This record gives sequence, structure tokens and C-alpha cells, in this order.
Amino acid sequence: MQYPFMHYSFMMGKCNVVRIKRDFIKLESERIAAYLKKTRKNYIHRIAYCIGDFRIAMEKALKMVDIEVNVIPRETTIQKMLQPSKSFIFNSLSSKEYLQDLSDSITDALKFPRRTVGIKEDLSVDDTDWYVI
Repeated sequence: MQYPFMHYSFMMGKCNVVRIKRDFIKLESERIAAYLKKTRKNYIHRIAYCIGDFRIAMEKALKMVDIEVNVIPRETTIQKMLQPSKSFIFNSLSSKEYLQDLSDSITDALKFPRRTVGIKEDLSVDDTDWYVI
């Protein structure tokens, strides 16, 4: 099976065709549920980092299975980051606020102390190593 978003006009949340979105969420949630079932014993912690239709599909999939997944960013962060005037209202998953939720989820799962997301001159090698724990 292929994703229904094969055409670029349907990429990155730009599709507003109700039938396409509905079919995508149905297809993706079934695929996620199947994956979760298949990999049930493979992971100690599961974190889903998603917004928009992917998040809706993840939440729907979780209702189909009895497997715990921490879905982030937190709803409060999503609400804070909403940009109603933009074509993709949820902002970017690479936003510092969303990355902070991801970092918190990872450190909490591993029982490590939380850290502030951002580049630290004494620890950072480049601008993508915010996640180094």
C-alpha cells in the first residue's frame, strides 16, 4: 500500500480534501496499529512525535491496541504553537517548544534529569545536537 499523499500538493498538511484526509487517517491508523502489534515486545518505551493528521492517526491507532505510547508534543504546547493564518497551522516539529516536549519525554522515560533544549557552546558540535543527553 502507498500513502495517499503521493502528489506534492498533498504533502506537509497542505491537503484540505476531506475524503483524502479521511482515507489517509484510516489507512495510517491501521498501519500504525499493525506495526504496534507486530513490535509489541520490541521496545521498553514508545514515543510518538507527531502533529496534524499523523497525530490523529496515531491517537486512533492507540484506541485499536492495548500498547502504551507517549504521544507528544503535549496538547498544551500544540495549542500554544498554533498559527491559524498559516497553511500548516501547527508550526514545525523542529520548533524549540516541540523539541523541548520531545526531550522531556525521552529524559522522563529514561529517568534522566530534564534539560533545556538548545545549543550549548561547551557541549555542542553543530546545530543539530540539541538531543545529546
